Amino acid sequence: TLDDIQNGDWIKTIFPDDAPLVSGFVQRLVAGHAETIEHRLHTKNGELRWLRVHGRPVFNENRVVQIIGAGQDITQQ
Repeated sequence: TLDDIQNGDWIKTIFPDDAPLVSGFVQRLVAGHAETIEHRLHTKNGELRWLRVHGRPVFNENRVVQIIGAGQDITQQ
């Protein structure tokens, strides 16, 4: 569910100013829209990194049943 996705431990790594962007991204994925965003996050070492994330919903009989995604560290760019 959307709540499960948004309440996972991973959400705590998101830079606070980018949390609304990431939340909206997740909501749009669950609603069935593919999207790409760029946002900041804190690593376990406390570093601030930029990430580009691609997400795509997977459907079964017009219902989103899975989200497939990939992230890329773009900090050097």
